[in-house]
Amino acid sequence: MTLNKEELLEFKTTNDGKFLYTRINDFMDYVYQNDLYEYTDDIYDDNGIRDIIRNDIDKSGWERIKYMLQNVENIKCDYLIKDNYGNFNNITNNDINTIIDNIVYDLDKKLGDSYEI
Repeated sequence: MTLNKEELLEFKTTNDGKFLYTRINDFMDYVYQNDLYEYTDDIYDDNGIRDIIRNDIDKSGWERIKYMLQNVENIKCDYLIKDNYGNFNNITNNDINTIIDNIVYDLDKKLGDSYEI
């Protein structure tokens, strides 16, 4: 597999970092097509979220689920990101830009390239 950095960088955005990332479906398709799962371990689709909720509701009860989802503002998103505390949030421009920066950094390191983002 040859990863095209320019194609990847097209997913970055200069919009306000706190805004919802609007191209998440396209970005996740790109991740799947290029086997970049390791960079999106904290991003879950509806099925993954349901599995986590089922497990946590059995272990910890409804209160935990309520807290886990309290920061989700837009419920029409196909993907959510899980923070370090195990709570879900909508995916922002900052989230995706950071993931892309990490991919490019690792790619550059692997290739010995001095490409700057």
